[in-house]
Amino acid sequence: MTVDELRAALEVELAWRQEELAFFKNQLNEIAEENKNKYRKSLVLILYSHLEGYIKICLQTYVQYINSQRLNRRDVNTGLMVASMHKEFVAYEKNIDDQIIDTESNLWYIVLQKNLYKVGLPIDLFDDCQSDIDALVNRRNSIAHGNFRSGVTAEEFSNWETKVYEILSAVTRLLYDYANNEKYLA
Repeated sequence: MTVDELRAALEVELAWRQEELAFFKNQLNEIAEENKNKYRKSLVLILYSHLEGYIKICLQTYVQYINSQRLNRRDVNTGLMVASMHKEFVAYEKNIDDQIIDTESNLWYIVLQKNLYKVGLPIDLFDDCQSDIDALVNRRNSIAHGNFRSGVTAEEFSNWETKVYEILSAVTRLLYDYANNEKYLA
């Protein structure tokens, strides 16, 4: 896989997610004002799903890119070196298992940090979004488990949507930068 193929894969993955969210968000125009907050509850579930799904897939794609470079452990940064040893004691594999990425079914901020660390990326990248990420996970869980009955305001949803898009775009740029400038090397 080339660096341009990596970027293209990330952009395709991000684009379909943005299009789907836009589709569902546009349905708000057809919903009576008194039901919009209720409808936004479903948008929170979709927004969270795309955050978790994109993070998992883009980090796995980045691992696949690094593996395609056919590097030895000694050639990569410490985080990747450690990640590559995940199955070492079991199977003595040379490359990094792309299943090393685990969102733990709840992409709390600390879980995001763990996954960034596993692939040798800065873990403080989204410190300014920590409370928003955790609040989104909390709300998603409350909605999904039936504990949250009231709706989601336009302001709440807009804030989460903005933060999620910032995170997804930043991850895309970061992975491309790391791949393009070979920052994964030791």
